[in-house]
Amino acid sequence: GQAAVGTYVTADDIRMANDAALKAEAACVSGSSMTIDDYDTARAQLVDASANNILLTIMAEANNQDEMTTLVTERLPSAMIGAAAPLIMFFVLIIFYTLCCCWTACPFCKCCRCCARLRQIPFLAKLIFLLMIGGFVLALVIVSSLSTRGYAKATEGFDVTNCAAAKMVNATFQGQADPYFLGLIPVLTIFDELVGSLAAGSPFITQLTGILDNTKEITDSVAVAKANVD
Repeated sequence: GQAAVGTYVTADDIRMANDAALKAEAACVSGSSMTIDDYDTARAQLVDASANNILLTIMAEANNQDEMTTLVTERLPSAMIGAAAPLIMFFVLIIFYTLCCCWTACPFCKCCRCCARLRQIPFLAKLIFLLMIGGFVLALVIVSSLSTRGYAKATEGFDVTNCAAAKMVNATFQGQADPYFLGLIPVLTIFDELVGSLAAGSPFITQLTGILDNTKEITDSVAVAKANVD
């Protein structure tokens, strides 16, 4: 039944349980499960993706807080520089290309081009160069498509994880049928009812006292008969 405020269940407990139920319902709108055709392959992909995770490596190798602090101090700066190096080189090349090459494309700057002269480029060379550019573009399209699919799967995974976490919190408070778990609020409610039933003046204690009082004569008779037999 509906939980009520008692000795062990407070109004804040009931409010949190209701909030957990609403959160579980809202979190599972985006998705509550996902289909994975090959769990082993998916797990291997996740392991490969985290192969260069320096923080994960440090936490796995460290045996205590002091050792982890030492490893972070020693390894993290160089790892961050290594990870940022491609991005730094990208900006350097962009600046270099803009200053040294792109500005000569302006019609007024053609006279400033270094070693400018008419060149006869064979058609086959142009074709090969065009095919190379087309290959690069096709590779970029394929990689972008795979990245989009990976992003969609990652988003779906986060939604399912969010739903599972919300359902776990709700089940902790309210309980669930499969697999069966009674839940904290129902357990505390039962304790409240038990305490109330055993309290002085409760209907259960009153009824039990009445039964004992009604059977007092029988108890006395049995005691007298036993004394006579002995």
